[in-house]
Order: sequence, then structure tokens, then C-alpha cells
Amino acid sequence: MSEADNPSNWAFLEPLNSTRLTEPTSGNPPREDLLEGNPVTVDVSAVGMSTHSVDATGMITIVDTRTGTSPAEFAKMLTLTQDLRVANNQLLIRVQELTHALGECQKALQWHQVRSQASDSVIEQQHQELTVSTEKVKFLSQELELATQNASRQQILIETYQVQLDSSQERIAQLERECALIQTNYNEQSHQIQQSENNCRELRTRLVRQQRQTLQFKVALEKCLEARVPNADPTCDRVTDNEARQAKHTQPNDVFSPKVQPIPPWSADWKLADDLDEHDPASQIPPTTEEPVVTNEEIVDDWSDTWTQKAPVPET
Repeated sequence: MSEADNPSNWAFLEPLNSTRLTEPTSGNPPREDLLEGNPVTVDVSAVGMSTHSVDATGMITIVDTRTGTSPAEFAKMLTLTQDLRVANNQLLIRVQELTHALGECQKALQWHQVRSQASDSVIEQQHQELTVSTEKVKFLSQELELATQNASRQQILIETYQVQLDSSQERIAQLERECALIQTNYNEQSHQIQQSENNCRELRTRLVRQQRQTLQFKVALEKCLEARVPNADPTCDRVTDNEARQAKHTQPNDVFSPKVQPIPPWSADWKLADDLDEHDPASQIPPTTEEPVVTNEEIVDDWSDTWTQKAPVPET
């Protein structure tokens, strides 16, 4: 619209764009004097308009400094001005609300930034912990695998040792049976040895008795020979001497076999031994613990020598 279309030289005020109504003011804060109802004087002489004032009731008083205007145009302009005033007040309120909301948003943004930083630090820490946990899980997995292998080896060893234990127990049972059998055999052999020792002791006792009886018989025979020698015939002595000499070169069993008397029973031997012990001083000597063992051949030889020495030598 040009100045020709506006003969009264009123400045045309274009309506505000919707985008400009919603955009927040970037710089100066809203003027509180406009909201408090203080009168404002606007100088529009630069654009060919008269000055006007706005009182506390929102009415605008226009004073044309150049030419006068009609009341209808003035009423229109006044209505437009009032509408603009209401829109301006609404915009100021909206700006204030948006400014307050902007402050709240900035505070929320700062709080979210702080929280985001804290969350980032927590996330970083959790990431590090996750990394450490992953490494630990990997390490524990390796240890678990090693433990499983060790458990398998231990199980194999346990089975092997169990087999060896069973075999050892069977061997021990067999050895116990063998030991019991050996012990039984040992007891039987010990009993047999004991019986053999008893038999040997009894036989040794009998042998000693027989040797003593033989010696006693020898002594008795010598006494008998001594008693017969003084009354003997010289011819018989010669014959006896010759027979004794021949007996030395012959076996004792051959010489004395026809003259051997049967052995009397033990009771008779004991009676004879007791009778001889009473008259024989040599029998009074206590026997030693170990009596000498004399064979029959030695007894016969000794008896023959003794009889030959005691026999008288024939005269030539």
C-alpha cells in the first residue's frame, strides 16, 4: 500500500507472521512497563503520522500534527490499534511463557547433560566391568575345561586304583588262605616234630638203659670169669686162650652167636641192675647228663681184651 492509498498519512501496520509469533525473542527481555499500563508516547512524525498516547485503560489518544482526519477513519485506526495492542500483549505473554519454558528447558537440558555424562561414565565403567567380566569368564571357562580334564583323569585313576584294589584284596584273601594252610601244616609238622622228639628222647633213654645194662652185664660176666679162673684146668686155659685169640680175628656175632642168651624183660633187667648196683661201687657214681654211646662191637672187643688179659698164660 502506497502513501496515495493512505491520504491521512497513517502508517500501515502489517500483521505479524505466525512464524514470528512463535519464535522466541533472542535478545532483550520483555518490557514490563507495557504490561503495567503506563502510558507510552510514540512519535510517528517520521512516517507522516500524528503522535498518539496509550493510557492505562489501553485507549490510544491520537493527535494529528499535520492535517485532520475523519472520525470513521480514526475509529477504524483506533480499533486496529486496539487489536494490535491485544495481539502485542498476547505475544508478550507468550514470549514470557516461552522464555520461562526456555529456561526450564535449558535447566532440563543441563540436568540431562549432567545425567548423560554420569550415564556415560556409568556406561564406561560398566563397559570396563563387562570387559573384565568377559576376561574372567574366559579364564574361568579355561579353568573349568582344565578342571574337567583333571576330573576325567582322576576318574580314570580312581577306576584303575579300584581295579588294583580289588586285585590286591583277592591276592590278600588268597595269601590269607595260603597262610592259614601253611599255619595248619606248620602246626601239624610241629606236632609231628614234637612227637618225633619225644620218640627220640624215649629211644635215647632206652638206649642208655640198654648200654647201662650191657655194662652191668659185662661187669657181672667179668666177675663170673674171675670166680672161675682159679679153678680152671691149664688145658682148658690154653684152649680158651687160643679161642680168644681166634675171636679177635673173627666177627663178634659169629663167636658169640651160639652163646647169646635172650634178653630178659625190663622188670628182670631192673631187678638185676638193682642187685648189681648194690654190689658194684662203680654203679654208685651218678650218671652224667650225656652218657657215651657204645656200640655192641666195642663192648665185645673190650670184653674179649679184658677176658684175655685176665686169663692165665699156659706154661710151655
